[in-house]
Amino acid sequence: MTEQKIPFKPGIYKGIPYEVYAQIDAVSASKLKTIHTQSPLALNRRADIDNDALRQGRAGHAAVFEPDLFDSEFVVWPSTNPDTGKKATRRGSRWDDFEALHADRTILTESQHRASSQLSGAVRNHPVAGDLVKQDGKAEVTILWRDVRTGAMIKARIDWLCEATVELKTTRDPAPRRFASQSADLGYHLQYALYADAVATVIEEPLPFLVIAAQNAEPFDVVVYSVSDEVLNTGTRQYQAALDTYLYCDQHDYWPGIAAGETLPLMLPSWADDDDTGEGITYNGETIF
Repeated sequence: MTEQKIPFKPGIYKGIPYEVYAQIDAVSASKLKTIHTQSPLALNRRADIDNDALRQGRAGHAAVFEPDLFDSEFVVWPSTNPDTGKKATRRGSRWDDFEALHADRTILTESQHRASSQLSGAVRNHPVAGDLVKQDGKAEVTILWRDVRTGAMIKARIDWLCEATVELKTTRDPAPRRFASQSADLGYHLQYALYADAVATVIEEPLPFLVIAAQNAEPFDVVVYSVSDEVLNTGTRQYQAALDTYLYCDQHDYWPGIAAGETLPLMLPSWADDDDTGEGITYNGETIF
């Protein structure tokens, strides 16, 4: 894996831009989640680019936790060309001029800006989530520490650090069953555990860990979840296993896929087995299924 690396000493840092954080020479939760949910191969082939999804995520977080920063660091590309009244495309001389004029800002489309504003409004107006983000706290806190067990340098970027460690996750459905499934599928619990360990390391005491699950479409519902010790313990076991895998792969430059050199049995999920009624489908007196 070829990346530009920036060395940092262990500690807690505030105000580090995301672009700098991404270049810090340390293992991140996103790498470990990719190994856990996909494979070392997926991590090795992953392209870290500033795409629309990443811009949207950064804009949403800024709108929620740092409204002033959102207004100053993000600019909107109008959907309509004021000279022609036609749709404005992100190419050509007009786009080049706009991009050059705002070289120090992140450009959003009108729909991206509107979605970020709606997300912020939903979170900040929620009775529980709103109280959290309006507390005296710090946004986008970077923590670096050395893992005692492996000696690896690890980094974390905490969304909001106040009287609790707070993470914001956007979702199509924040209801408990759906969000729990999303959390398991995407390895969120590994990230929560790693971030909890980061905070406990630098402040030398654990803090409550809370997740704001914010719906990114109508009706923009918001649910605040507390993360239990049981979930954190599971996440710790799994991120440590992923860390061992990452360190081995990095040392040997060996990045296998999901099942390198073996055959896996196909297992159906429990809901796919509907043979629990003893009844079949009949046609002309014969069971056909």
